[in-house]
Amino acid sequence: MIERGLQEQDQLKAIRETILKKEEAKVKEAQAEPDRDFEGGFGGQEDLEDRYATTSGEH
Repeated sequence: MIERGLQEQDQLKAIRETILKKEEAKVKEAQAEPDRDFEGGFGGQEDLEDRYATTSGEH
């Protein structure tokens, strides 16, 4: 009975370690990639310079 409890604890420990490693890998991957916010703005083109249009929309 005691051995069974120890086996279950060992299995739970292994599962927790696996989950922790996966979460750490996700964090490292997220930190490695540049921040890309595709949800807002002007389709990611807000850094482009418009050299021809005026503020009134005339060309």
